[in-house]
Amino acid sequence: MQHKAENGGTNGRARIGYRNVRIEYDGRLVNSIALDEERAPLVRKAFELYATGDYSLEHLYDVVADLGLTTRPTRRWPSQPVSVSKLHRMMRDPYYTGDVPYKGELYQGRHPAIIDRDLFDRVQAVMDARSQRGTRDRVHYHYLKGMLFCGRCEAGGRRSRLIYTEANGRGDTKYEYFFCRARQDKQCDLPHLPVEQVELAVLRHYVTLQLPEAFTVAAQDDITSAMANEQSTVRSVRADLKKQLSRLDVEEERLIDLAVDDSLPKEKLRARLRKVQTDRTRLQSELTTTTEQLALGAEVLRTYLELLADPQELYRRATDASRRVFNTAFYVEFKLDDSGVTSDVKTDPVDELHDAARAFVATQPQEPARYYRTRPAPEKQRGPSVPAGASSAYRRPSLADRYLVGGSSKGHLVGETGFEPAT
Repeated sequence: MQHKAENGGTNGRARIGYRNVRIEYDGRLVNSIALDEERAPLVRKAFELYATGDYSLEHLYDVVADLGLTTRPTRRWPSQPVSVSKLHRMMRDPYYTGDVPYKGELYQGRHPAIIDRDLFDRVQAVMDARSQRGTRDRVHYHYLKGMLFCGRCEAGGRRSRLIYTEANGRGDTKYEYFFCRARQDKQCDLPHLPVEQVELAVLRHYVTLQLPEAFTVAAQDDITSAMANEQSTVRSVRADLKKQLSRLDVEEERLIDLAVDDSLPKEKLRARLRKVQTDRTRLQSELTTTTEQLALGAEVLRTYLELLADPQELYRRATDASRRVFNTAFYVEFKLDDSGVTSDVKTDPVDELHDAARAFVATQPQEPARYYRTRPAPEKQRGPSVPAGASSAYRRPSLADRYLVGGSSKGHLVGETGFEPAT
């Protein structure tokens, strides 16, 4: 079975959307996998619908059942709609991208792909957002589920999630609430918060995302200047990528030395070596596409600056599905009590932009600095980003460095050890 997987073969029965067939190969019949012309388009449709973020698995089950996606009939079981649990496994299965998963490894399969890698990655992002942050993707759905935590518990040294629930009243009236998970253990006295109150609190909190107009203008000018001075910028980026490649070479040599020791788990060492090889391939690819990556990074940064020009009005006018996208793009979590949002954790790009904005206003005359004086920088809850293969002493340059360092803005002209050579 290992040998078959390594050669791209499929072990066991074909997945939904495929069928087991017998084909002639070198004058003999062999088992193979072919597309199920009836079910493959419906499987692709299921992935496309779920990737929008507008469907829970239960809702997706109803839709694809109406479209006609069913299991293949067997001697024992007739054809029936694909269950929610099977849909969940299907959404997580890289087999549909043309790969063969076996014992934690992926091998290039010989079967045709039903979906591309980009669509699969978008589905994984939706599922991760609904699972890692506590959204079980079952029964009830709300665009804030999984992102809310109790501010009272936080103040008391505990960490407790706010759970979304729907209660039926008289006359089929439905009441929607968020309540603290610790209430069930009688550890928290936060009352049930009506959904409308929570939604309004988050909307009001969005004003804290807004960046100073002067900083936005300065950052846009810096992007334009960097792209105009593309040649020197590309050299700086390439130098950083080559440093990361050198660190990967050192780590690979160390892992090879450790592999000689029979007492260490070989599987873990092989997994680490595969990760190093994957990271090296990625960095080498970035070396060859530095210019394209630089243009893409500039466009992403411009987009964030535009979105954060007036984020509250943007959020106010958005649909529920779009609000979910904005929340996951800007925030990791909110902490609330009955008075509103007490604190938050922003995503890394937004957090870095606000760090840069604080550094910028600190260099300005007294009047513009009021923007952040009443809103001090939140306590950092995440460390600096460290590239793959980098040592713990490595610190990735941040956008704030552009405004923290006085004098020349060409920071890459001076090495890490300063003007004097290292001794």
